[in-house]
Amino acid sequence: MLGRRRLPEHVASGDVTDGGPGLFEGIEMKIKRKSKAKRKRRCKTQASLENKLKVDLEAGNWGKSRLSKCIEGAQKNVLLSYVNFNPYFELLEDVTDIFEKAQSLLSCADDKESMISSFLTRDLGSFIASIRLGASGQGIESYTQFRLCLEYALYAFFMHKDPDRVQIWSNRQESEAAGKLCRNTFQAGKMIKELMNEYKRFYWMYCKTK
Repeated sequence: MLGRRRLPEHVASGDVTDGGPGLFEGIEMKIKRKSKAKRKRRCKTQASLENKLKVDLEAGNWGKSRLSKCIEGAQKNVLLSYVNFNPYFELLEDVTDIFEKAQSLLSCADDKESMISSFLTRDLGSFIASIRLGASGQGIESYTQFRLCLEYALYAFFMHKDPDRVQIWSNRQESEAAGKLCRNTFQAGKMIKELMNEYKRFYWMYCKTK
């Protein structure tokens, strides 16, 4: 049998005041060196990928064709908008945080809540897409994405109010009857009416706190 490795006396005795810190400092330094080397490799890999992308873009005549010029100009407009209208972007960041908080309240283990969470994910995607289009100078084009954002939010709200509606939505393609039931359940008028009723309730509660 292999014998146990003998520990230093100050460790075996539990006394870390005499020579102990040196041991832990050595471990800490070793961890720091590994972390630094890992960050260095990551930066080197990132730089290598960026250089390769630049070469590939030049080889593909990026920025020379009409389409690529338009895309490049739109990307530059987004960055300029972020710099020139930063206070507005800070407000949009707060809205993005609300999406994340809402999703954190839903359980991915529950099928019904998972479906609602997926609508919120699409909702956030449409919200970001509308921001990107608007910031690029394509204001009118951003309207369709923002409308999708509102629709996804409405569907998520409507399902959250009655989780059984999730099953109706999931089964909408199972049969003609299931599709008809889904269309009748998820009518825009019905969903908006329920949203307005909820809004009135919260508005009344808000007024009571004044």
